Amino acid sequence: MLSALNGLCLSLFWPPLQAWVSELRTETDVARNIGTLNLAWTAAYLMGPIFSGFLFSLHSRLPFLCAAAFAVCLFLLGYTSIHDRKAAISEKPATQSETRKPIRNFLYAVWIANFVSWFILGNTRYLFPKLATELGNGPQTIGILMGCLGFYLFVGFFVLRTDTRWHFRKRYLFGAQALGAMGLLIIFVSKEAFWFALALALVGLSASVTYYSSLLYAVRLSVQKGKGTGRHESILSMGALLGPLLGGLAAQATGLRTPYLICFGFLLVAVSLEVCLLGRTNLTTEER
Repeated sequence: MLSALNGLCLSLFWPPLQAWVSELRTETDVARNIGTLNLAWTAAYLMGPIFSGFLFSLHSRLPFLCAAAFAVCLFLLGYTSIHDRKAAISEKPATQSETRKPIRNFLYAVWIANFVSWFILGNTRYLFPKLATELGNGPQTIGILMGCLGFYLFVGFFVLRTDTRWHFRKRYLFGAQALGAMGLLIIFVSKEAFWFALALALVGLSASVTYYSSLLYAVRLSVQKGKGTGRHESILSMGALLGPLLGGLAAQATGLRTPYLICFGFLLVAVSLEVCLLGRTNLTTEER
């Protein structure tokens, strides 16, 4: 029930927060600001598991008490520094190039990819600690391993923020998903912490590409930016919900490694759908 409440609260402010980045003057500014936003939340995604692993080793309730304290501080900071604007800013109409089928297909393909990425991330975040525990790893080691996932999400966002050559280029999308597939297979066959760290790094890099692409294209190609970011978040949230549910059922029935085979199967289906959508499409710089 608390998890559901947390998700509901996130849904109330996260899409509007993302839509704010569309209220900038140039597309380059939008892309860079999306990258800055991604770096900000990923910094917490990186530090949270590492810090919590240390606290958990002291007492199992300490991570939650510290998280609550941070939440109160952030509420007070936001309440005193964020104010309603007096007049709404009108949405920019989509240009003719932004409504063409090839460029729209990139958005749909990336949404599929991002759904599967968060399906994988959901299994990793909620089920991998159980597998690592069964293999003899302690809370601090598991915290560091989960920190690897956050760290390489951060690295991916940092690199993508500095370059635009990957925009609307399908080889980057498929390459990222290939990294994710490698990570899943490594988790399925490995027992050592080193290999798990490598696998989580690959999964993190893969998710950084799909998430950044999904949010950027949703902002650029949606007439109503808030609705675009809302769809982006709804799609990834469905993946984050279904992943642990299906993976948990499979883990309980057949073993703790089975969820990663299920993720691999979902990834293969997603890539097949993306190939059908994109075909031979790769937009040139002028077309983008």
